[in-house]
Amino acid sequence: MNPIYFLPIIPIGLIFAGIYFVFFAKQDQAREFVNQLFDDVDKTEQFKRLQQHHFVLRKHRKDQSPLIQKIDMELERANLLMKPNEFIMISLGLAGVTFLVLLVMKIFILLAVIGAAVALFLPKLYVMFRVWLRMNKARAQFADVLDTMVSCFKSGYGFTRAVQVVAENFEDPWSTELGKVATEMNFGSSQEDALIALTKRIPNADVALFVTAVLIQRETGGNLAELLTNLSKTIRDRFKLLSKVSALSAQGKLSAIIVFLIPFGLAGVFALMMPDMMGAFVNNIIGKILIGFALVMQLIGGVVLKNIVTLEV
Repeated sequence: MNPIYFLPIIPIGLIFAGIYFVFFAKQDQAREFVNQLFDDVDKTEQFKRLQQHHFVLRKHRKDQSPLIQKIDMELERANLLMKPNEFIMISLGLAGVTFLVLLVMKIFILLAVIGAAVALFLPKLYVMFRVWLRMNKARAQFADVLDTMVSCFKSGYGFTRAVQVVAENFEDPWSTELGKVATEMNFGSSQEDALIALTKRIPNADVALFVTAVLIQRETGGNLAELLTNLSKTIRDRFKLLSKVSALSAQGKLSAIIVFLIPFGLAGVFALMMPDMMGAFVNNIIGKILIGFALVMQLIGGVVLKNIVTLEV
């Protein structure tokens, strides 16, 4: 048997090892860390250790390169228990496996490179999809979160306790993100730093408005419950308006997607019905130039259609 068939085994093994380490071994290590942290240690020592761990984690992030910081933030927004170097390892391993498999299948090397490039960005697309889902869910629940905090304030709770109540009674993402805010404030971080970190994890205009309102009220005083009630009503009305606009523009978006996909669909049909003619066209230099020109025009057309069907409110 040709030894080249064994080449994909190494990167495939690395991918499975990385997936096991990220999704299984890391969770076991986290449990062991927590158990070791709280076993046979008094409350004062627990607090000191948690403070040290939080400080080291924050300092480590500040010392990272901008690219690693960006990947780390995207993983945190997606709520994935993964380090940036593990994400990079999985992406490169997937790209390497795809490239070697396509070479083994005797695919043209340029297509193998294109396939490897696509595989390289698949984990990125997955993270972006998870971030999109969490951000949309956070936006939809935010008015209810503010209403719950208002109820806590009227019951006599302070801001930290209100954040903890919301974290205990809501699902992800607010249970996770507000749990982090409460933990940071309990570890000695200022309210301002904890809320600013929240706006980085959830880059939403409504969240930024909430944080600004809380910080201004903290400096100037006033009725925070009444302020958040008005803010909740504004956010709820704005969300209803955005939902209505999205429903009205859904037909235009679908039409734009169909128009964008028609050339690719026709190319696929011609390739199935007339493979010899399509093969001669693709292998000809003029055909390659025309395909490149068509892809550029498709890209421009897609951008134009997106701008047409996107309505800003």
